[in-house]
Amino acid sequence: MRKVVLVALIAAFSAPKAGSVEPVSFSPASLVSRSTGEGPTESVISVFPPGGTAFDIPLTLTTRWFTYGPSGKSAYASAFKQTGPRSFTDQRGVFKIDLDPVRVSIIPGLDAFYSAGPFALSHGEDFLVFGGAKGNYPAGRCGVYKAAIPAGDVSAVIETSDCRVGSPWRVLSVSPEGSEALITGTLPSVGGGLALLDLTRGSLTKLEGQLYAGSFSPDGKWIAALQRGDPTKAPSKTMLLDRTDLSKKRDLGGVNDTEIVWSPDSKFLLHAVPRPACPSQNPLALETLEVATGNRALIKDSICNAGSSRQIGWIRSDVKSAGFAPM
Repeated sequence: MRKVVLVALIAAFSAPKAGSVEPVSFSPASLVSRSTGEGPTESVISVFPPGGTAFDIPLTLTTRWFTYGPSGKSAYASAFKQTGPRSFTDQRGVFKIDLDPVRVSIIPGLDAFYSAGPFALSHGEDFLVFGGAKGNYPAGRCGVYKAAIPAGDVSAVIETSDCRVGSPWRVLSVSPEGSEALITGTLPSVGGGLALLDLTRGSLTKLEGQLYAGSFSPDGKWIAALQRGDPTKAPSKTMLLDRTDLSKKRDLGGVNDTEIVWSPDSKFLLHAVPRPACPSQNPLALETLEVATGNRALIKDSICNAGSSRQIGWIRSDVKSAGFAPM
């Protein structure tokens, strides 16, 4: 029975490979900071293959905003530099981190921004969308911007001079076809809630309900979002919205959900959940939520091994730790 379950999980965490009937397997992953004793703290991506052995991809980087590339073979981060005896997070811009081997390259065109992020990637990783502020703080312009990869050509989707909070928008997710982004904002036009941003026209559509985070499913059919609840009993839970009719919602439960991370096949959501018995530097475990049934399952190898950053995502299972190529 155990073998049947493992085969089912491996099949579920997979996506079709272009031009082939063979599926590509993906594994849950988490960004973890690890102390090396007297040396600097290092960042690794801990990968937990279903039915396999967990492994680490060392980054040797200090990151600020961080996200996983939809290809499962890359990650993106802002404001970091290679760690050393005195490592500081002081470098502007957004960087692509290719995995297997780890190689870092800067995305040009963003050095005018004194803040950039959070950001989200297009499905094909040919552009990113980010909230940013440019000029000299607190003056200047801020808004939501689109940057081509790898060229770095930057264009404003929405822009304002009302930069009292730096960038007033947080970009959460880009739709699979690249036409919309999910954002949250602090200006009256969004009201702190979840909104859809048309990336061509720059128009905003606020989503109804106490929603404050969300993500498009890779197949384009759904938006999964977090809804605020009772602060003392169930502060947040996961809701599923039909993208063709956003008024149609399904409650996927949860009492303290904090992330919305889709599996590449759109069948599962990934969460980081607290484990009180774990040591303080590794207080989390990873949990999958099956969208069709609402069933949740802990990933055993991740218990006390998923760090504390809650930067979780999916990595291709055939990616291995293959060293670090400096900038």
